[in-house]
Amino acid sequence: MTISPATYTWLVDAFTDHEIELTMFSAMFVTGLTPVEVFQRLGLAPAPADGFPALGDMDSFAAYETDGGSVLAAVGWELSDYELGMRLSVDTAIVSLYIGVNKDRFTYFADGQEVTEFEVAFPQGRSGSDPDRLVPHLQRLGMPVDEEDDDDGFYGRAASSSALALAAIVTGAHLTPAHLTRPGLTGTMASLL
Repeated sequence: MTISPATYTWLVDAFTDHEIELTMFSAMFVTGLTPVEVFQRLGLAPAPADGFPALGDMDSFAAYETDGGSVLAAVGWELSDYELGMRLSVDTAIVSLYIGVNKDRFTYFADGQEVTEFEVAFPQGRSGSDPDRLVPHLQRLGMPVDEEDDDDGFYGRAASSSALALAAIVTGAHLTPAHLTRPGLTGTMASLL
């Protein structure tokens, strides 16, 4: 399957309040670990998940197993915490993604190190230990990579769905609506801090 920005518009829509056109959520795409293994690494006691967190539910996150690993999602910023990303990425790779009001962030961690980070709507401004590692993927997804690239129209839904597609590509943890029909796990946001 070819993953493109259109592949993830359903997830952006799930976390968008369409009355006020506000999208706010965080997600972690984790390579090669099941949700149970993710919870064990974080020292958390999981409970069965009943769907993804709803808009307005700032107290919990949900984790689902994918073919290539796990995807965790929450309404809020806590899953994009730097220290959490560093801890969880030891001996694996993760993408920590936050999309919110006046702030968004894509961070790729591998082996306990921040490799590449950028604002979701401004991937030209990359930093990290290897800021250009993901450039071939950015280009394939049509994301701007250089200062002189035309980024007109690259914001909001386009930027969010592109960032989610990039997360799936670089981690191999691709989430589909079908994954949400399988049993998942949930935890509380307070337990992450």
